[in-house]
Amino acid sequence: MPRSSLVEGPDGSLYGTTKSGGTKDAGTVFKLRKDGSGYTVLHGFSGDLGWKPDPKGMLLSGDMNGAPARFSGEGDGMEPIGLVFGSDGALYGMTSSHGKSGGGTAFRLNPDGSGFIVLHNFPDSEGDGKHPSGSLVKGSDGALYGTTKICNTTSFATLFRLSFPVSHPTLSTSPK
Repeated sequence: MPRSSLVEGPDGSLYGTTKSGGTKDAGTVFKLRKDGSGYTVLHGFSGDLGWKPDPKGMLLSGDMNGAPARFSGEGDGMEPIGLVFGSDGALYGMTSSHGKSGGGTAFRLNPDGSGFIVLHNFPDSEGDGKHPSGSLVKGSDGALYGTTKICNTTSFATLFRLSFPVSHPTLSTSPK
């Protein structure tokens, strides 16, 4: 289920996303040549993988195989949407739901499929907006801009800005 417009990379290949598919059926980022050959899945999303053991016990306590354990949610998002190339040559995009906090993610991926990282987990509760929509846009300042469908505080959409350096991106939001 293709999800977004294709974007042409510096290498002349086309890059896009699918709403579903991949090993966890949570969507993919793919690459192909303009003649239709060379189709490659660069990243398959995991959605929510359920609860995983976490010594820090970020979210929940319980039992695992009869022993007390602490757990945290995992996942890199589900249903990726539009891609954009950043000024560093990497692909940037968002997922519209799931991820560690439940409200979607913003991510970075190298065009060869390496270096995947979640830059931001949008919360599914009060916070800076949830459920990203549309595509990221690269501004003249080099930052990436996007929107979320809802902000719990106001029930309005949120406009956000991902600023760089990428190793420590910051997110600022304003309700719209």
